[in-house]
Amino acid sequence: MVENELPFGYQVAYQLRMVAEAVDSGRLPGPKLPPSYATVYQLATLTSEQLRLADQRNLIRPDVTRPEIVRFKRDLRNKAIDHVSRREALEAERDRLRERLAVLEAVSQAEHELAGAAEMPVLLAGSAGPRALAGKVKRAAPWFLFIVLAVEIWLIGPVKAPL
Repeated sequence: MVENELPFGYQVAYQLRMVAEAVDSGRLPGPKLPPSYATVYQLATLTSEQLRLADQRNLIRPDVTRPEIVRFKRDLRNKAIDHVSRREALEAERDRLRERLAVLEAVSQAEHELAGAAEMPVLLAGSAGPRALAGKVKRAAPWFLFIVLAVEIWLIGPVKAPL
């Protein structure tokens, strides 16, 4: 029907229908809209929150252009991507810290089992640094000092701050 009876194609008909639904439902204020259906269609594709933000930025007005709306949508998309990448960076940092904690707990457990609870202090996350601990250990085996030094080097390694 659209292609045979109307002077435009299916895509334009779809855009016109979306615009009409947005105006009829009250999502878009008719008097404030530009005359171009393509520009209004770009507004009609926004969520309610995005429409509120567009109105705050004075993008819902009769003389707004389609490139302004497209730029606004691109900025929204880039901010969403930045948010996702920041979240991914924070999750990676969390995973790295969990791995470090697991290594420290494993060293602590091995230390406790081999030396006995009374002979050596237990290395726990949040306790004194590895060098301070090594200095307190009177009868530490050379392998223990090597592990403490290796853990210290591992802990001081490159640290990447989240974005």
